[in-house]
Amino acid sequence: MVGAHAPLSGSAAIFSGVHRSAAAYFEHVNATEGGVSGRPIRYVLRDDGYPSPTQARVAAQRLVEEDGVLATLFNFGTPTRLAAVGCLDEQGVPDLFFGSGAAALLQPLRPGAFAGLPAYADEGAAVAAYLDAERPGARVALLHQDDDFGRDYRAGLTAAASAAPLAEHGYDATAIDVSSQVADLLESDPDVVLLACPAQPCASAVRTIRGAGSDAEIAVAGVSAVSGLFLLVGDAANLQGAVAPTYTKTLCERDDPAVRQHIEVMRAAGIDASALSIGGQLVAELFVELARRAGEPPTRAGLVASRRVDARPRARPRRRIDHHGPGRPPSARELSHGARGRGAALLRAVRAHDRPRAMSGLVPARRRAIFAS
Repeated sequence: MVGAHAPLSGSAAIFSGVHRSAAAYFEHVNATEGGVSGRPIRYVLRDDGYPSPTQARVAAQRLVEEDGVLATLFNFGTPTRLAAVGCLDEQGVPDLFFGSGAAALLQPLRPGAFAGLPAYADEGAAVAAYLDAERPGARVALLHQDDDFGRDYRAGLTAAASAAPLAEHGYDATAIDVSSQVADLLESDPDVVLLACPAQPCASAVRTIRGAGSDAEIAVAGVSAVSGLFLLVGDAANLQGAVAPTYTKTLCERDDPAVRQHIEVMRAAGIDASALSIGGQLVAELFVELARRAGEPPTRAGLVASRRVDARPRARPRRRIDHHGPGRPPSARELSHGARGRGAALLRAVRAHDRPRAMSGLVPARRRAIFAS
């Protein structure tokens, strides 16, 4: 049995799509292969009420004490992870591919803990590199969540002096409406607005920017680069020209065998394939491979030892992807499925883990960067 604390309710519930897709992949493995070594995989989810530290701590305790999980997989969020790590570490429960890139969770190294997202500071640095290459001299405004996620992102961005924001504003992690903060940023007349926010406040910021008549380029953090964002912003045309980082293959690559297989697995489970579902299958595939390597029967120590590459997430830029054609707003389905054409740009800067390539076909093999325009 494996489990996770996840945002099953509240402002970040959209991200539970990762966990539900992981569960669907486990069911696929159970049905087609009998699980791992004849043992079906069960994936237990406990609601962490993101960003509630208290609820996350309780959820982690229940996973360990009541459910008796062998390991956890893709525990979500920075404030929730910081609250829950103590319980897992004390009990020696592997914290596999957790859903945060905060430095506080990456350093110092924790035995049995492996990040499932790029370091937020690395992502901020990749965005800075994009701005240097594509928007030299641009006036930049930054909205960031006032926690480790937002501060790390800011640190990576501002390490490059040329990308230091002209204006910036933080907001409380519990906030959904950030319109007043964005209105203040727009006073600086920025060319680019960077949104280091989860999906709900990100959508509020986008609506405010476009509602004010600003034509500033919008760059959103990788955690918000999901199809659901296009529904939250009200009018998908508000995201015309937006850029965002991602570190996996996408549905644009429909000729790729791993992407085709993913779409089929999700379709069989009644799930619309999306960036979230790709992330869910990716971490599930990694767990299955670790479980196969962990010995018979698999143990917590065996799972940790089976991960042969023990390295900090590293960053490499990725390649061009163009989304939809000009002349009309994209539909949410087109944006979810990556319709080809010219038009809106997707910055695809990878901070991929140094992990064995064979563990998941959904991790890009090539690591280079070209930014769409």
